[in-house]
Amino acid sequence: MPLPFLLGALGAKIILTTAVAAGAVGVAKGVKGVMDSNEADGIMEKAERIIKRSQKDIEEQKEETAFALKKLGENKKYNFIRYIKPR
Repeated sequence: MPLPFLLGALGAKIILTTAVAAGAVGVAKGVKGVMDSNEADGIMEKAERIIKRSQKDIEEQKEETAFALKKLGENKKYNFIRYIKPR
């Protein structure tokens, strides 16, 4: 009769080993998931910094362009009044 007990113990050991292995795989996947999430967060923060800097650069260019267009208009007006209108 010891054979059924041995087979039962062996089966229980196999099930336990499988459960431990599955748990270890789950933990490893969880750790990898956390690492991937942290990496994604870092990439997102870098992208946000790039976007913020780009928006600042665009705003500066808009201001410089507006100033240059204003000066161009003033120069055109001056030249029109001084050289073209008197004729």
